Amino acid sequence: MEAVLIDTDIAIDYLRSSPYAREFVESLWVNDSAFLSVLSIYELFAGIKENERVATDNFIRACNTKKEWGTLSPLRPPYKGGGGAPPAQE
Repeated sequence: MEAVLIDTDIAIDYLRSSPYAREFVESLWVNDSAFLSVLSIYELFAGIKENERVATDNFIRACNTKKEWGTLSPLRPPYKGGGGAPPAQE
């Protein structure tokens, strides 16, 4: 099976013991194909209650993550004078 990026909604449903989410996520874990983005991890922790911390930590650890998903390229607005690159710094 290919890598599958788990949406935050699915992660929350899993943590709330939704049968369809549990079956889906656990099938991904069997094949080591469950991935979480840095944004999903952030979203899971943004709304967490203290009594949910251990289960959430365990869920995140059971999924794969990629460090490079947390690296954002700076977005640059188009500059007057053409092109999207900023003027050269001297």
